[in-house]
This record gives sequence, C-alpha cells and structure tokens, in this order.
Amino acid sequence: MNTPETTTGTPAASSSNSAPVSCELGKAVKQGLARPVDALRTSMRTLEQRFESSDPRGAELSRALAQVEQLSRSVQDLLDYAYLPEPQELDCTIDEILYSARFRIPHHMWSQLLVAREKDLKSLQVDGPVLARSIARLIEAAAPIAIQGVLLNVFRGEGATVFTITFRGRADFHGDPMGLCHTIASRDLSVIGCPMGELTSNMGDTTITIRVPEAAAKTEERAA
Repeated sequence: MNTPETTTGTPAASSSNSAPVSCELGKAVKQGLARPVDALRTSMRTLEQRFESSDPRGAELSRALAQVEQLSRSVQDLLDYAYLPEPQELDCTIDEILYSARFRIPHHMWSQLLVAREKDLKSLQVDGPVLARSIARLIEAAAPIAIQGVLLNVFRGEGATVFTITFRGRADFHGDPMGLCHTIASRDLSVIGCPMGELTSNMGDTTITIRVPEAAAKTEERAA
C-alpha cells in the first residue's frame, strides 16, 4: 500500500459554480498556509535540537512547536475538506493499514493508543491510504477526551472486516475544535464504500465503527 504525501482528488463541491471555488480555496490554503507552516515547523524543530534539556528556552520552544503542529494539522484538514478523494482499489494488508494509521497520528498520542486484532485476517482490496488517514483522524480527535486511552480493534464481522475505535468519554468537539475530523472521515469513508457509525453506551464508552464490506476482502482463492 502506497501512502500519498499530498492531498489529491476532485473539488468537494458538486455544482459547476462552486467546484472552481473549492479548487481555488485548496490552492490558496496550500500556497498561503501549508507551505509557510511546514517551513516554520521544520525551522523550529531544528532550533529545538540546539537547546540542552535543562534550558528553559527549550521547553518554551517545545510548547510553541506543539501549537505549530496543531496549526499544521488544521491546515491539512482544510486541504482534505476542499477535495474529495478519488477511490483506488488497492491490495492492502491489515498490518499496513494499522501501521499507516498509527504513523499518521501525532507522536505524543502514541502512548494513548492500544491496538488489537484478530488473527489470520485476510488482506483487503480497498483504498488503504484513505482508510488509514480516516482512522488516524478519528483517533486524533478522540485522544484529548479519552479518559483511559483509545483502543483500535480489528476483527471479522458479519459480511465485513470491522475496525472499531473505542474510548471512555462522550464524543464531542473538544478534541475536534473545527468539527472537521468527523465530517471529513465520514465523507471519505463513504466515498470508498466503508460506512462509519458511532455509539455511546450508558456507561460512557464511545465506539466508532468502520465496516469494510466483504466484497473488498480477498478470498483465499483470489489470494492464491
């Protein structure tokens, strides 16, 4: 599974008048915000390495860098919001999808993420990069409000391979201030044919479910 480095797709708006606007918005965000923010983040990371661990200026810079990282992710959300993904049917293993999703979330959230999977799950033919990106986006939104970490689980369901994201806490926009994470993930998952659902139990546990239909799973005959 190849993970694209930049956002590609068609303008999200469907009407002839608004589609060019979305396209121009995406270009403006990329040129006016994304590139300068990326350059600033790179420079700050380089500067951060020059401070000793005991230097209070290093701690201040780290806090500022965290804000720049958040700004960078928000800019990427705007870019992804401006464009619909173009679905690709790719041969992806479960491990590739899980690794890519984990790699996409901020490093400081890794310790909050637990991953479980059923054994001997078949490979999928699905748009793995979009699936992994959507999973990562939902985890990133959940982590700030999760009380005891976030569990990402994969198992066989009825007619589908099921990915679930479970955490203690009621889903809201505290971890998704612009409300884009859920919106983009739900839209993109729908585009690639992987419906998303969300349920909060009486005990306060929230479970987000993503179903990859069985038609996207490789049978043993096709894999041979």
